[in-house]
Amino acid sequence: ATDALSVSHKIHLVLIHAGFHGNGDSDCSNNNNTELVGSHQLEWRQVLSSPGARTGVFSVELSGVGPAAKIPCGVLDLRLELQPRPTSSNTLLLDSVVVSAQLNLERERLAERERLFLLYARQWWKEYLQVRPAHSNRLVKIFAQDESGRSRLVCDYVRPLRAGRLLDGGPRQAARFISLIPHEQSWSPQVGSVGSQAEVWSTRHALLSRKKGG
Repeated sequence: ATDALSVSHKIHLVLIHAGFHGNGDSDCSNNNNTELVGSHQLEWRQVLSSPGARTGVFSVELSGVGPAAKIPCGVLDLRLELQPRPTSSNTLLLDSVVVSAQLNLERERLAERERLFLLYARQWWKEYLQVRPAHSNRLVKIFAQDESGRSRLVCDYVRPLRAGRLLDGGPRQAARFISLIPHEQSWSPQVGSVGSQAEVWSTRHALLSRKKGG
């Protein structure tokens, strides 16, 4: 349980709406008919302090996406269970205080890293503009807003994927595979700016679930 507590990766839940034909049959194969409705990052490690069979029951409030990122779109009841099951009810059970302390510590560290990087990005941008006047007219994007309304470093959207034998033709075949993924540009109104919109980027899991980029 101690090793599992150090795994900080959350479970990304997405809610997809699939279009329907006139006869009521779903058409999940048509990428244009899929729409991302809700998204939530689930902190699963609360189950490490659950008694009994290490089963946790959660009520998750799914947030909307884009302009509705701050508005709940529904509640999802989840039941999580660690496998393999412990041999006794007290096997490897962590105290809830320990779990909460670890989660709070990680949140504080993440907030501090984001604050320091924001200061660095602002300084870099200031120095970049001072190199030559023409730089002020260049389109340079450091942060991008995801479907949940969170601003992320653009490099965070680029992650290596293990394709295995799916793509064995080198970079050219990989580029061809990426070019076949449909793209749909989406925008979200910016808070405090009348008529201004921010471009919304899709996270990796949302992109694969929608079967199209955006």
